[in-house]
Amino acid sequence: VTIGRSGVSVVDLTNPSAPTELGIFNTVGEAQSVQVIDRIAYVADNHLGLRVGDLSNPLNYYELGGCDTPGLAMDVCVKDNIAYVADDEEGLRVIDVSDPRRPRELGFCDTPGWAWGVCIAGQMAYVADWDQGLRIIDISNPASPQEVGFYSTPGYVSDVEVSGNMAYIADWDQGLRVIDVSNPASAHETGFYDIPGQANHLCV
Repeated sequence: VTIGRSGVSVVDLTNPSAPTELGIFNTVGEAQSVQVIDRIAYVADNHLGLRVGDLSNPLNYYELGGCDTPGLAMDVCVKDNIAYVADDEEGLRVIDVSDPRRPRELGFCDTPGWAWGVCIAGQMAYVADWDQGLRIIDISNPASPQEVGFYSTPGYVSDVEVSGNMAYIADWDQGLRVIDVSNPASAHETGFYDIPGQANHLCV
């Protein structure tokens, strides 16, 4: 699955040397990020919030439902029928998608910066908050998420991934930063790797 301004493209990679597009799920906004679970696409669709699409039939991808968010939906991570959306100036939005046709917001946690990326690990949401670093949010109560820690980086945090007790941060002109989040209240950097250009996305 790939994303573009017009929506989500589904590509068959059975033959890696000759990828074939199967179809497109067109969204009305500008698709920024997507997660697919059981042939359901959850799309962070910029000014139109979260859009949910059925990808089960390559000849007829269609929208099941959506939930507008107050800001610009930049990233989405889905766990246990809940979608966590990084919503630019409006922080983390928590959306119940147990019924994909009727997504509804459960709660939110405003962040001081611009939420560009989100990763869920255990009972924590890790938000890439641009000029306000990494924000760590307790989501054990989805209706009332609470920030429990943060780490300020020297650059601009645009994406985050978590593995074990480590958060890996794309820190724009300051490269890759590695943050120990075993204790969210005292998150600290354990290493970094400078790269040429701008680090804006990563995969762990």
